Amino acid sequence: MKRILVFFSALVLSSGLLFAQDDLDDIPEVFIPGSTGRLMIDLFTDIWTNTPDGMDIHSINRGINISMMQDFKLGQSPFSVAAGLGISSHNLYSDHFYEYIVESWSSAWPQPGSFDFKKIHEDYGEIKKNKLSLNYLNIPLEFRYRNHNLPKTLRIHAGLRLGYLINAHTKTHLKNEDGFMGSDTYTHMKFKEHKLGNLEKIQVGITGRIGYGRLSLFGFFPLTQIFKDNYPAELGMKPVSAGLSFIIY
Repeated sequence: MKRILVFFSALVLSSGLLFAQDDLDDIPEVFIPGSTGRLMIDLFTDIWTNTPDGMDIHSINRGINISMMQDFKLGQSPFSVAAGLGISSHNLYSDHFYEYIVESWSSAWPQPGSFDFKKIHEDYGEIKKNKLSLNYLNIPLEFRYRNHNLPKTLRIHAGLRLGYLINAHTKTHLKNEDGFMGSDTYTHMKFKEHKLGNLEKIQVGITGRIGYGRLSLFGFFPLTQIFKDNYPAELGMKPVSAGLSFIIY
């Protein structure tokens, strides 16, 4: 996911530099070349709702959203609409594995079951890191208001975000002073799992920003389910995002 974010950031930054070098007189008035809000970075924490009983979740579940958007003026009013492309990463840090759990024994392969959350047993030792990461390619659509009659611009953005799950993985780091696999040599265990199931591919949610100048408060609320055909899907487990939005240009 880090490689995807680096590539996307380089792409939008380079396109922004090229755009800035254009002759603005050649740009139709329907666009707003002089206003900021084309490249935005949202840094947030995910507040997971309707979680399974007994799941211990970190207070801060770091996430990031990068959006490259273009404004379209609505006449001479302070309102505009914007659309573009983005990428986001949502994370869940907890004391539960997200793994394939066999429902019952069968001669078939793979064994019948589904991906679900399972508490990490204390015999495994200390949990240094255990997270589920969900990464989406997004199409954001926003309705925007700007008030320029202040020392800095007052901004209110509201809209929808359509996302497609392009990567989902878990990352776990355990420490056990007594060792793993019967050997006190291996006191640390690190592993990743990229082949995850029972996750919805499409995500739709409501976004909102309110800010002054280049800094805004940011929020995202998913309207669709994150999980499917498992226990968290029955609970309606979702990440509600809250954080800060930074306008780069």
